[in-house]
Formats: sequence, C-alpha cells, structure tokens
Amino acid sequence: MLAISLPPKPAPAVIAAALAFAVTTAAMVLLFLPSWQSMASIWWNNETYTHGMLVPLVTAWLIWRERAAVAGMTPKPTRLSLPVLLPCGAAWLVAYLAGINSVQHFAVVAMLPCLFVLFFGWRIAWKLAFPLGFLFFAVPFGEFLMPWLMDRTADFTVLALQVSGVPVLRDGRNFVLPSGRWSVVEACSGLRYLLAAIPLAMLYGYLSFRSMRTRALYVGIVVLVALVANWMRAYLIVMLGHLSSMKLAAGVDHLVYGWLFFGIVMGGAFWFGSLLPDLPVTGRSRSRRRRRTPDTEPLPLPSSVRMALLSGFGILVMAATAFAGAALQRQGGEHIQLSAFRGELVADLAAVSGYRPTYEGARGSAVGMVAGGAPVGVGVYHYFHQQRTGEMITHGNGVASNKEGGSRITVRRQSGASPIALPGTEEGGDVAEYELERDGQRWLAWEWFWVNGRVYADPRRVKLATAVALLSGLGDESLAFVMWTPMTDSPDKARERLAAEAGRLLPAARRAGL
Repeated sequence: MLAISLPPKPAPAVIAAALAFAVTTAAMVLLFLPSWQSMASIWWNNETYTHGMLVPLVTAWLIWRERAAVAGMTPKPTRLSLPVLLPCGAAWLVAYLAGINSVQHFAVVAMLPCLFVLFFGWRIAWKLAFPLGFLFFAVPFGEFLMPWLMDRTADFTVLALQVSGVPVLRDGRNFVLPSGRWSVVEACSGLRYLLAAIPLAMLYGYLSFRSMRTRALYVGIVVLVALVANWMRAYLIVMLGHLSSMKLAAGVDHLVYGWLFFGIVMGGAFWFGSLLPDLPVTGRSRSRRRRRTPDTEPLPLPSSVRMALLSGFGILVMAATAFAGAALQRQGGEHIQLSAFRGELVADLAAVSGYRPTYEGARGSAVGMVAGGAPVGVGVYHYFHQQRTGEMITHGNGVASNKEGGSRITVRRQSGASPIALPGTEEGGDVAEYELERDGQRWLAWEWFWVNGRVYADPRRVKLATAVALLSGLGDESLAFVMWTPMTDSPDKARERLAAEAGRLLPAARRAGL
C-alpha cells in the first residue's frame, strides 16, 4: 500500500497564538485605517514607492521559508511587548496630530512586530527577525534626501560633460548645452534607484550570506553602485540628447532608458554578490545572539485564555490611542475671518500673472493684490480640522508646486528673510524667500505660516506647533501666507515691495483675529 505522510497538526498553543495575532492585527488595521490607507495610496500613486506593495508579500514568503526553523518551537507570549506598544502609540498620536505621514506609517508598521512578540514570544520572533524587520521597507520614506541627491546628480553630470569636452553653462540644477537646455528634476534625483536598491540588496544578502559583516558590506557596495549608476544614467541621457540634436532622450523615453539601465546595473550587482566570499560567523556573535533572546515565562493560565487576555489588552491600548487622536482633532473653534483680508484685496492679478501658489484643502482663501498698492500678489489660505478637509503642510502644497499645469516652476534660490512687519505678528518674524522662474519670467516670493498666534517659516516647526496646539486642546486652525512680485528689477527692490505690502496688511490681520 502507498503510505502518505501528512504534516503534523499545529499544536493548540500555536493555533491560539496565530488566531490571537490575526484578530489583534485586524483590529489594529481598522483602528489606524487612515494611516494604512494613506500608505497604500502612496504606493499606488507615487512611482518612487511602488515597491511598497510587494513588501508584505515578500515578508509572508520569507516567514513561510523559515517555517522549518520554527517548527516545534512553542509560543511563549510575553507581556513585556505591551508597554512597547505605548511609545508606538504615542509616536503615532503626535504624528497624526502634526500630520507627519512618515512617522505615522513607521508607528503602525512597528506595531506588527510588537504584536508578534506579544503572542509568539522572543525566541520565535528572533528566528523571524529579518522578515519582521523587512516590513519597514513598506514605509514611504526618504523624500528629504531628494534635494541633496538632485544637487549631486547635477554636480556629476556637469563635471562629466566638461571632461567630455561639451560646453556647458550651469545655473543651479539647470544647465545649458549648445544643443539645448536641461534640468535636474525629482525624477532625476536617483531616489527611486536608491529606495529600490536597498531592499533588493538586503534581501539578496539575507538569502545569500550568513555573516552580518558580509551582508552589511554588500548592501553598502550596492548603495554606492546605485548612486553612481544614477549619475552615469543622467550623464549618458544628456549626451544621447546632445549627440542626437535633442531627438533622443529628451522626453519620456529617457525614463525608459533609465529603468533599463538600472535593471542592467542591479543584474550586475547580483552577479557580483555571487562572487563575494562569505565571511565566517564568529562564535562570540552566536553566543551574544542567544543571550538576546531569553524565554519569557508564560502566564499561569490555559493558552487560549492567555491569548484572549493579551489580545484584549493590546486592542485596548491601541484603541485608547486611536480614539484620543480623533477626540483631540475635534478640539478648538474657528475664529479667523478671511473677509478682513478680502476687503483689502482686489481680485485682478494681471500685474503678477503667470504664477500662483498651490494650497489645496483650504477651507477658504483670499487671493489678490492690495488695492492701490505695488504689483504684489497675496494669497492667504485658511485651514481648520485638517485631518478632515486637507492638510496645510503636505506634498503638492506650497510656493513651488507644479500642480496647476503648464510648464514647470523652477526654484532658483531658497533662503530666509526677516521683515519687520508681518501679518500674524506685531513683532515681525521669519519668512522663507524663493526666487522662482517659469518660461523666462521670474518672481520673488515670501511664504510663512500662522499657528496659534505665532508665525513660522520652517514647515517642520509648523507641524510641531500644530501638534502642540491640538494636544493643548486649542485646535489646529492655521493660515498659510504667500506674497510674490515679478523680478523686473533687482532682488532688493522686489524685497522692498513685498515688505511694504506686508506692512499694509497689518490692520486687516488684526481685524481677521490674528
């Protein structure tokens, strides 16, 4: 007779731990659903983070791959991970109130390993440490690197063109060749290369090497290769466009060439990894690893009861955080009267046409020119209950947004200024100053924000001030101010016009309730 061997049935403790983990995880996703939805939306709509959709699938495969390593290990739930949920919840709460998506995403993803340790214990969690840690690559993160990466790409491209004997005139991230004009934009920064290369290198290193030193060395090499590859890609695309008289690689096709080049580079990186010798794993590191994974004594109750209690406590902790965030968002009242600004402005923007800032999600706005004043555009944008209607500080909003269509707005310079008179404060304050350009037209623009009686120029301080105001029960009522003027003369003259018109708006700001 043919004997068929079936896999052993999971132990009751394993089934109880798996069910409790699944139920608690589902509750966590529902409680923090807006954060998960925003993360999924970024995966779907932003090509830089499309790889995030694959991370949960890769994690599930890695856990399944390690099933033999954890077979026979009994779950030993530990109550020590419950307190770890508190800082995760606190980080999420502050980030939720401040509207900092990346911190929200890191916080909710960090809750998954905490819940896994809660029900399965440290020993099993340590065996699956890499798959659980790999989940963090699902978080859309790294946009703060983009300006630095764009500058380095421009540096390398211009230098390589000069070494190649091609005449080039550089102006910031823009440069002009005899064959045409080029600009280093967000897609040229190499952030997509970098964010795709790091998880690929980590995954390859985990599957191919046992030594942590070899894995770290390989990841470092791949990161360096990804950076240099992007610089080479930018240089080759410019050269291809230059040598073809801008017939090739001057449009969308250069992105196709870029990803093709990246695929070849990563294929070479994997080939190099196959040649890299694995450094030996020392006995000291193994002993230290064992000391870091102590068993935890289970509660003196049946496994199903223990799991139910731990699940209930975990859901209670997370629910308290989620409901606190919702309650604090409803605090405060709406006091600002934009009609005071509208009474001072005329809607005709013909004198400053060609540019307008973008602030979506505002409850109301006052946009125009000060009546009888210099050619200065003014935009005042009012925000309240931002989690419901739209956030003031978010991707796509701001002075240099390109959402309104047409050719791109280029930031030629960004710095700070401190006018003496500034709507929102009687003492003056700091503003962010921009020199903008589009189709040969140039503007000088000032941008600042009002939150809870104070003005800020740094968006990061605005986020923090918003969180503090909400935690204090004052609400999140805020204003974004933008003033701009054509740079038909010197920057100093344009700056004087902006300062003069800002001073003329002070009485309107007082009447508005600032």
